[in-house]
Amino acid sequence: RLRYRYLPGDPPTAPHAGWSGQIELHEIRFPLPGLAEALRVETAQAHIQGERVVLRDMRLHAGDVSATGEYRYDPQLLRPHRFRLRIPEAEAAELERLFSPTLHRRGGLLARAFNIGRAPVPRWLATRRAEGSIEIDSLLLAGAQVEDIAARLSWDGTRARLERVSARLHDGTISGVLTVNLRGAKPAYLLAGRIRTLSCRSGKLDAEGVLETSGVGEELFANLRSAGTFSGRALELGSVPLKSVAGVYRLSWAQPEPRLHFSNLELAAGEETFTGGGATQDNGELLIQLSGGGREVRMSGTLAKLHMDETAMP
Repeated sequence: RLRYRYLPGDPPTAPHAGWSGQIELHEIRFPLPGLAEALRVETAQAHIQGERVVLRDMRLHAGDVSATGEYRYDPQLLRPHRFRLRIPEAEAAELERLFSPTLHRRGGLLARAFNIGRAPVPRWLATRRAEGSIEIDSLLLAGAQVEDIAARLSWDGTRARLERVSARLHDGTISGVLTVNLRGAKPAYLLAGRIRTLSCRSGKLDAEGVLETSGVGEELFANLRSAGTFSGRALELGSVPLKSVAGVYRLSWAQPEPRLHFSNLELAAGEETFTGGGATQDNGELLIQLSGGGREVRMSGTLAKLHMDETAMP
């Protein structure tokens, strides 16, 4: 049911003029700027009051991704687009494909040929103002199943920010804030996050730090950098059971093994404590050197398999 309200002699833009009422939507396709495929609304209840629109009980699809939720539009708000979405399951690669027009914008011929300048920012992106909540029950990300994802999104032009991020990875939890810079031809990501009680080498690991990367697809790993602190308990490092381990790390991605640097390392094994540091060598192996209790300990190999040599200190 829709009705149009106006007073004789008033212009169409008068505040009290406009359509109002309720309608049911079925199988409606919305081309959404920045999305590779049209958004298909399977069903929704639309409530219209002048320029304000509310879509409730939405069931929608885009590509291989399905979702339910709610959408509100109010042009009087700073961020006029408000939404709440729940996605049962998705793959990160499919989400990246769907948002490829937003994430990967090509510049002009000369800019592409000589890798100079910035890709132009389209008007639809520069003027985008939106906020809302997102829930994903299960997300396949780089071969790992991340579950119970929840976040609050605020999107202002070329800057999107996911706050109050929470998720579950195996039996550990992830929390943090993710900022996405869309100003360039390819996106840049900055994650300030925390991992708690993640199962690792028969024990539990906690970590806190910052992760930066940019690009799309495999570029995300090639450009990945991270730094922060970590601590663990009841771990097995090589063949050595540890009561606890803590330190500072730096990580950069490289093939075939990531390059790691550890400092302020402190390992407790039995009644002894060892301190030191380590780093990935040019041959790709990790070398860790520690001392304590009148002994020097040297560990070498990969993270998956470390060999330990022990000598008495002079």
